[in-house]
Amino acid sequence: MPEQAMVLITLGFAGMIVILGLWGFFAPRSIGDFVRSWSTIGGMWLAVGLRLTFAIVLWFAAPLSRTVVVLKLLAGLALISAAVLPIFGFPRFQKLIDRFLNMPNGLVRLWCIVAIVVGCFVFWSTMRPITIVVPENPVEYI
Repeated sequence: MPEQAMVLITLGFAGMIVILGLWGFFAPRSIGDFVRSWSTIGGMWLAVGLRLTFAIVLWFAAPLSRTVVVLKLLAGLALISAAVLPIFGFPRFQKLIDRFLNMPNGLVRLWCIVAIVVGCFVFWSTMRPITIVVPENPVEYI
């Protein structure tokens, strides 16, 4: 897959992280209902897959970014979190979700601010100016 495609996918992930963070910040109980819907075995494996995909696209988009080392570090953290979820197993996954859902609204909002900051950082780091190259001898089509 071309590196530019990895950058676009990374920007999509960053946007998703920011949107979920904003949702959780402004409606912490509503995001809790969304998180609870992931409390299934399929939801756990979807979380593993998303983390693994995020790690891969971050790793390959990093050389084109403003912060190569930081994005590779984030890719490593995403890879570790993808590996740890199945090792911990489904019962601990459910306990982790329950713990998140039982946090006070202020603490949920704090975690959502962290998500917003991370998403904005990844977006800023990978976003580059779009350049359009016009050939010296353009061909006119009639």
